Amino acid sequence: MKVLMFGSAQCDSQRFCGLLREARYDVTHLPSVDDLCAHHLDGEVQLVIASPSGHESGGDVLHILKRVELAGAPVLFLAAGTSDSECITALCHGADDAVRAGITGGQFLKRVRRMVEDRRPIVRREDAVLRFGPYVIDPLLRRVTCAGVPLQLSPREFALAWQLFTHLNRTVTNELLLARIWGSLEAPALRSLRSHMHRVRQELQPGLASGVMLRTVYATGYRLEWFGDPLLSPGWLELCQVGGEAAVK
Repeated sequence: MKVLMFGSAQCDSQRFCGLLREARYDVTHLPSVDDLCAHHLDGEVQLVIASPSGHESGGDVLHILKRVELAGAPVLFLAAGTSDSECITALCHGADDAVRAGITGGQFLKRVRRMVEDRRPIVRREDAVLRFGPYVIDPLLRRVTCAGVPLQLSPREFALAWQLFTHLNRTVTNELLLARIWGSLEAPALRSLRSHMHRVRQELQPGLASGVMLRTVYATGYRLEWFGDPLLSPGWLELCQVGGEAAVK
């Protein structure tokens, strides 16, 4: 497993590098964003771990990541502090997961394993219409249809559905959903998330007919899984833009 790690905001980055190598990950450590931009990234990179240096904000680092071709590799952000704000900033700027300073080595490796074992591509373009099976998800109209019938989703419920579909067959953490949609990791926001997800589940009607299953991953988040016709399964995802189409394989 090839892991690219950059940044030096905390001594934890060095400690985590050692943990990853002990766990037999192939780790390339780049001290700065300048090194990242000069480094040749290939399709073998399966995870990017970002830890900004003192003069870089989380948003700056994730903005640079978006400009670099990472072959769909997920991004794990290492916050320099213990507050929620840095994690929220990173998640809102494109990180797929974020951990605070002080996380134990065991917890860190567990997050890494989950991210590298989820092999499906992440759709990062926010102007694409997603089509597969009976579902069409249009981010511009903020609408989901199933077999041509529009689902009754509020703006927050659509945002939840978008995160689930663009991370199909991957676990989407509570932290990511709360940061990107609620802008808070506090307990009231988590209760609201659960309530809204219940409504999304009702509207999607997961099961044999739709070809998807929406699973609750205990104490972690949610996972939308495809088990329908392999010929229609996302890999599969068809991205449609105004004026043209492109297939993501």
